[in-house]
Amino acid sequence: RLEFLAKNEHEQWCEYKSELGWTYADEKSNENKTNPKLREWEALDEETRQFNINTYKNLPRLCSSERVGLKIVKA
Repeated sequence: RLEFLAKNEHEQWCEYKSELGWTYADEKSNENKTNPKLREWEALDEETRQFNINTYKNLPRLCSSERVGLKIVKA
């Protein structure tokens, strides 16, 4: 489930960045609008995929912090 969520989020991020004119390149450049992570989920390195998965893994804790004050409810 966590990988599904992370993959879906990554795909949406890629779509959004592409709509803004960003493209894939080996080096990130804000000036040239290039990013090495702007590629399919399966083509990402394991470290990047795991970072995205861990974001969702830690989401309940992050949301419940005093600064955010949200509660995730399973429907």
